[in-house]
Amino acid sequence: MPATMKLLVTTISIVLGGLSFATLNVYTTNTELREQLQTALSYREQLNEQAGEYARQRIEWNARLAELETQLLSTATQLNNLNEALQEAREQVNPDYELLVERAHQEVARNTPPQRTREGGMNVLSDPDAAFTVAEASVDSNYSEFFNLIRLSPTERETVGSAIIDFTANRLQLLQDMISGDLSPEIAATYFGPNALMNYVSQILSEEQLEQLQDYEMAANQQSTRDTYAGIFSGNNSTISGLTQELVLDVLMEELYSASNNFGAIVSTSGSLTESMGDRELAFERTRDRLVNDLNQAQLDQYDRFAQEQSNTINFTLTASGTDGEQQQVQVMRVISDNPPN
Repeated sequence: MPATMKLLVTTISIVLGGLSFATLNVYTTNTELREQLQTALSYREQLNEQAGEYARQRIEWNARLAELETQLLSTATQLNNLNEALQEAREQVNPDYELLVERAHQEVARNTPPQRTREGGMNVLSDPDAAFTVAEASVDSNYSEFFNLIRLSPTERETVGSAIIDFTANRLQLLQDMISGDLSPEIAATYFGPNALMNYVSQILSEEQLEQLQDYEMAANQQSTRDTYAGIFSGNNSTISGLTQELVLDVLMEELYSASNNFGAIVSTSGSLTESMGDRELAFERTRDRLVNDLNQAQLDQYDRFAQEQSNTINFTLTASGTDGEQQQVQVMRVISDNPPN
């Protein structure tokens, strides 16, 4: 074969070999690119799915956020309405009674001679600040169980507690005037008559809560009076003790806190101290009639002395926690039934 032909064949072989290598290299590169493209497409699909999921979540979150905003707005509106209702209820309770107190003080100012002075431990309670301080301690001590019993919310508890404190403070300020006969029957009945406290808070408590308050107040007053009388009967040389004392106290509580005795109120429904003290004297007489067959003569004699002393006496007991945690009692006594002020 001529040399020229060999060279041509060799050249063609080299070219074909190069083309084969290039073709193989291109094929390998294309395969890699396809794999990379497939991976990229897979990533894009995953990203699209994630983007769709994020979009759905964002829509759900926006809807939930809008719902929460609506709920918050509704709650804020309800709270505002509740505050307005409570404020309205408080305004319904306080103004009328504050007007009554103001009228009472005006009556006292008109009817009291300028030179008249009062002496005794109740003078300090005529001061509004002192009366409020005593009333606040008294209500906190005496009514905490009642507040728990009727399950008031903190806001309701504050409203009811404030009303009872106001009532008690006003009552303390007017007590000396009532004993001296300087109050009109209307004012006296408002603060010292049967169910006075229940009437005062009737606008802020339900009927059921008012009945619970009435029962609670009755039980507390009976227990206070019972403890006071038990102390009297437990003195030296007492013939009324033990089971006999318990019997006497049981009958006394029934009579003294009966409807016939104005449920133990200081004045009658009409605001008369004269009537209430007459009813009180009859309650002691009914008690004696019921006990006459259960007591011996010595015990009856002691009871008669006790009844004589107590029938012409007003017991006004206020229990409050002292600074040392002990119970303190403030008692107003010695209003003579032979000459009651009204």
